[in-house]
Amino acid sequence: MTDKNKKVYDRLNITKWQQMGYTGEGVSVAIIGFEAGAHHNGASIIREVAPGCEITEINVMKGGVSFEAAFQQCLDMRADVVCCSLRKGSWSNELERLSRELRDSGCIMLDSADNEGEEIDAYPALDPSWIAIGAYDRFINGKANYSSWGEKMLCLCHEGLDSINSKGSYIPLTHTSGAVQVPAGMAALLKEHNDMSPEGFERLVARCAIDLKEEGRDDNTGWGLICMPNSLEEAYDTEIKLVIGLDIAKVNGETIKLDAVPKIENNRTMVPLRFIAETFGCEVEWDEENRVVTIKK
Repeated sequence: MTDKNKKVYDRLNITKWQQMGYTGEGVSVAIIGFEAGAHHNGASIIREVAPGCEITEINVMKGGVSFEAAFQQCLDMRADVVCCSLRKGSWSNELERLSRELRDSGCIMLDSADNEGEEIDAYPALDPSWIAIGAYDRFINGKANYSSWGEKMLCLCHEGLDSINSKGSYIPLTHTSGAVQVPAGMAALLKEHNDMSPEGFERLVARCAIDLKEEGRDDNTGWGLICMPNSLEEAYDTEIKLVIGLDIAKVNGETIKLDAVPKIENNRTMVPLRFIAETFGCEVEWDEENRVVTIKK
């Protein structure tokens, strides 16, 4: 690992997660790109981020298989994460179907936003089942000028990290082609942590990305610079399920006994406020004298 790469991993909280013991162990990552060992695939970068993951490199370029065959291989091997940094101008119904089937299986599929410097107009990035990643330029603290942009882009990531080629030499993997490997490794760490879904990954990026030009999301930078959560608690997508009339709730699948039962009164749904607020990490205070509830985060 070069010093340049390590500085990026430190900044994006990857090192912190590795120190907590996460390596992507047991997570299957497929790279759709060039022949195995090609510098452009960036397999060494993914391994630095998630050294415990299992990587399969699928060649769809010269002498390789079709995109359809590659996607089917990803399904057959039950890939948890797919990383791609290729641009394809046309897309078939079969590729859309296979992409949807992969996403429905829980696979997080990442593709580069391309280097056209215009709104994203090519696949796989444009397919609704895929997640598009743009290139971050540290010198301007924003989107690299050549990186495509648009509503489809989730976020930006560092490019230019050192990737090992087939001869064992480090060569910078530049432009948007080098922006997807670090997020793919992050996805592997999160898959190991709690088998995160594609939708959960997108929500986590929205919560944890580093804001750049504007607060929140914009079409130029997405949610900002992708970053791992500061803590394990931040990584969780909290889901509460309540049923009217039942004194139990489901929190991330775990059954919890309720003190107050959800009910419908005068056509309004009444739910246990303290339970919901505290589940989301808030403090609840009750002012008996003034009969006021205060919720603090």
